[in-house]
Amino acid sequence: NSQLALAQYYANDGFTIKATDLLTNLINLDPLNETTYLTLIRYLYESGNKVAAINTYRKVKQLLRDELNVSPSEELQDLAEKIVKDQQMLYSDSQLLPEVTDTTLNYNRRLSFYSYDDSNDHKQHLANFIKEDSLKESFLIDICDTPGYRVNYEGIFELLDNIEDKGHYNPKLWQDKYADLISYIRNNPVDNDFYLYKSIIDILNGECSKTHIIRIWNLHWLDDKTVDFLSYLYRHHQEKELIITGIIKEDLISNRVKAFLKAHESLNEFTFQSK
Repeated sequence: NSQLALAQYYANDGFTIKATDLLTNLINLDPLNETTYLTLIRYLYESGNKVAAINTYRKVKQLLRDELNVSPSEELQDLAEKIVKDQQMLYSDSQLLPEVTDTTLNYNRRLSFYSYDDSNDHKQHLANFIKEDSLKESFLIDICDTPGYRVNYEGIFELLDNIEDKGHYNPKLWQDKYADLISYIRNNPVDNDFYLYKSIIDILNGECSKTHIIRIWNLHWLDDKTVDFLSYLYRHHQEKELIITGIIKEDLISNRVKAFLKAHESLNEFTFQSK
């Protein structure tokens, strides 16, 4: 394919953005071509943009399941696994979160988590936790709802997907500010977590709902960076009511999630129940 060859030429000469733009256009023309996805993911990964690479893999995986009821090729799966392993080596979950002791910043927010074993109807419990009446003026964000450990930042990208699909914004502000900010986050390497986290809070504060509810279906599989973001969000998300809830399988909890729970367990707004 001449377009793939041209993309390879750009990539070899260091013009990665031109190569990825070309491949993205090819995907728009043929959205089920795994070869194009494989090449795009490889270029993103080799250029250091591992977050965009794994997010692209997650999207093609979902697309193939929805459209053809098949899984990605072994080559695609192997590349995604390599990216995940690289991220895990770069970021150890042995680093602990600081304990949260200042409750004066915590206005209208709540943390509620529930553990389960294989005998519990845990998903029904989480579904029942959020009553329909409470959703009328709320923005409900569901993340980590499928099996498997996440690559770092993947939960954040799931959150951004929810914002784009279901968030309510003033049209002019959305066009001029928030859509551009999401586009920037998606298309640039993550090299400053503080900037990333603050930008997402700006995006959430621009959303019109009075209450934001983040519902985590498998907290034990949530990636470290998203766990850190939730801790940051809890401390700095002051313009809306915030509820973070989720379910956990205790024998699968990572050290990072354990640290998150421990850092917040002294707060009056924190609930953790073992089933």
